[in-house]
Amino acid sequence: MTDHPTDETLSFKDHPIRIVMQGGCPWFSLEDICTAMNRNHYAAQMAHGRNFPEHARRLCWEEDDNGERQEVTILSPVGVWYFTDLIDAGKFQALANWARKEALRLCPNPRDNDPAMVLTLLPGGVLPPRPMRYSGRQSQWLDLRQSAEYAQAEAERRSIVGAVRRRLALSREAAATA
Repeated sequence: MTDHPTDETLSFKDHPIRIVMQGGCPWFSLEDICTAMNRNHYAAQMAHGRNFPEHARRLCWEEDDNGERQEVTILSPVGVWYFTDLIDAGKFQALANWARKEALRLCPNPRDNDPAMVLTLLPGGVLPPRPMRYSGRQSQWLDLRQSAEYAQAEAERRSIVGAVRRRLALSREAAATA
């Protein structure tokens, strides 16, 4: 893979996983992650669906044996967690935890709130799905749930919902008296 290439290939349970270093963070080949999960390329399409955060995947280029460039999808460590959560959270939490640990080994001092390395709130201040116990992400999710940013987003949502409910109640009262 050509964007900040590395010849390092990691191994998860005897499955080679190619990585690309970007911004000091390892990004994992989606194709290799699917192979390690014993899933085909149809499963890989889930990483391009609307339920998959765009900050958790990127595209890069790889040269094949003939020297031709091919587009390759790579996942951040958090992206590996999102992907395993979409496919089968319970079955693949060991892979998600492995990716997290390898990322911390290769990037021991990540930036605070780097969405490639740690769970962050989704747009609108929404919590990501709750991680399973052994995924290695549960404490990050609990920290997010207790964060001031999430509390503020929840307060805004409640005030918006409350305003809509009040308007609907006033509309019903007006319709009833008319």
